Amino acid sequence: MNNKKTKNIFEQLEAMADVPKDLTGEPDYEGGMARNELKTAARDAMSLVQKLKESDQLPAWCQSKITMASEYIQTVKEFLESESASTEYMQETKLREVVRKMIVIKKTKALNEQKEEYQNERRLRNIIRRLIREKKEIENAPHSSTGINVLNDLLNTIIPTIKIDYKKLTSNKEQRDSFRAHIVKAIQNLLSPVDVTYNDEEELDQKNLNEEIEVNIETPNSAENPELDIEPDDSKFIDVKEKAKGKNKEETFQDIDELDKTGRNFAAECFDKIETQVQKSYTMLDNEEDRDIFYDYLLTNLKLHFDKMEDELKYTVKEPMTKQYQHQKNFDTKPEISKTDIMPQDPNKPQQPQAQTQGLPPMP
Repeated sequence: MNNKKTKNIFEQLEAMADVPKDLTGEPDYEGGMARNELKTAARDAMSLVQKLKESDQLPAWCQSKITMASEYIQTVKEFLESESASTEYMQETKLREVVRKMIVIKKTKALNEQKEEYQNERRLRNIIRRLIREKKEIENAPHSSTGINVLNDLLNTIIPTIKIDYKKLTSNKEQRDSFRAHIVKAIQNLLSPVDVTYNDEEELDQKNLNEEIEVNIETPNSAENPELDIEPDDSKFIDVKEKAKGKNKEETFQDIDELDKTGRNFAAECFDKIETQVQKSYTMLDNEEDRDIFYDYLLTNLKLHFDKMEDELKYTVKEPMTKQYQHQKNFDTKPEISKTDIMPQDPNKPQQPQAQTQGLPPMP
């Protein structure tokens, strides 16, 4: 491994992982002198190799010096090789430590990001739940008008009944238009006599009050009528009032001549189911403003719900078709042709009755 390249790698990793700089060690700059001396020794050794022959005899001291020089160089070589291997191992070990540290930092950062994302998602969910809960509380909160509160309960009761009967009329739109018109008209007629009842009762109370003021009460002699000495007890008085007569069934549900009769019949049956509930809800309201709001919003909501029902009927799902089914259907509707109709008859050969068999349809 190149020391310079390795050092550059360590410097980059240290900058990324904050590894102390003393882990990589300091480089050695004394190799230049050793290289020059080794080159000189190598040149001298090559010169001696060229001059000496295998048969030449050298003095003992020359042989000793050559042997010592060879041993010294070999010793230095083995030392440097072992030191290089040790340095490379240490560098690799330190590199692994740096990589491990970077992996730990990366994992820690990823875990922190996941934790923060989870916390943010949890906070968002809590906010959404709170908004949904507040919306439900607002929707379930009573309206400021008593008439609207009563109307809300009534619509929740009668609209499902009306929807069931309305969606049965699928032959044509004229039936549904007739159903709608008869229901709205019947409810208008139903609530009209209720207003008359309230007005009649108010007029009757006012008339009785005026009569009580105008009547001159003469007090007979108590001696002639002893029963007059008994003072009347007002708590025992039972007031009897005549109920104002409303319209009957025929007057409430009136036929509209130019509209479809089937829709009229369905509307009449449906109105029988909801008539009591509508009238009961309306008569609960004694305040004139509440009755007016109830009446106006009832008719408006009925028309809006009828529009919604009509839109729902537009998206009727059609039955899916297949090529095989259509082919079989077309084949079954074709007239059957016997062999005698397409093959010429031999006048000399007696005719035999042939059994008519229905062939199988050809493969598509």
